[in-house]
Amino acid sequence: MLSDLLQSKWCEGPGWLYNNEESWPCSEVSETLDEAFLEQHKTVVTNLATGNEVRFGDRFLYFLSYKKILRMTAYVLRFCNNIKRNSSKLVNSLSCEEIQKAEETLIKIMQSEWPSKIREKYKDAIQFFEENGILKVQTGLILSQDQEDFTHPTVLPDHPLLERLVLHTHRSLMHAGVLTTLAQLREKFWIPKGRRIIRAILRQCIKCKRLTAGKVNPDPAPLPHDRIHRVAAFQITGAELAGPLSMRGGSE
Repeated sequence: MLSDLLQSKWCEGPGWLYNNEESWPCSEVSETLDEAFLEQHKTVVTNLATGNEVRFGDRFLYFLSYKKILRMTAYVLRFCNNIKRNSSKLVNSLSCEEIQKAEETLIKIMQSEWPSKIREKYKDAIQFFEENGILKVQTGLILSQDQEDFTHPTVLPDHPLLERLVLHTHRSLMHAGVLTTLAQLREKFWIPKGRRIIRAILRQCIKCKRLTAGKVNPDPAPLPHDRIHRVAAFQITGAELAGPLSMRGGSE
């Protein structure tokens, strides 16, 4: 059986393959162009380039605490100042001016990464203006005696750095609710859709989740055997006595 298989045309092929190519048989293939064109199909090629775009503001999310992010930014700005040739070197502890400048830098980063399409939605209803490169809101409280930050709040768009700020304010208020946290932030900032954003951020607070967690409803325990076991009437009796009892000696 094996020898027959080796000598078959399946393994050796036709005999004319061993001859020269000039002696090979020629087969004419008739092509019908009309049928060939009918079999052609249109091919659409789509090139999709996918990638995770990393914003510059995401580089500041190394720390979870907003206070640490502020101090880190302040130290970076100090380093940039100290490497200048003719600048006064800063070597002491961070000052209030450095912390304030670091916060202004973070605000500028958040505002620069705010999509212009979303900003255009509020252009007709809200009047914006810039002060020292920071976008602010023109309110109707200009003649009031409140602070400048309250009458002209700074715009804070939805950003991962805003999440750090909201959680920092929430913890400083002893884990207050959404409205209290929003009222505290509105003293200085204006957040588009602030209530919805703050509500979504505060849902991530672990301590608040523990306090607002739902009650555990365990399955009811089965009744004891004495309550479900059938007995005859008056098989188990008892007497209940209350109050003082008189004895023969006259004492109670």
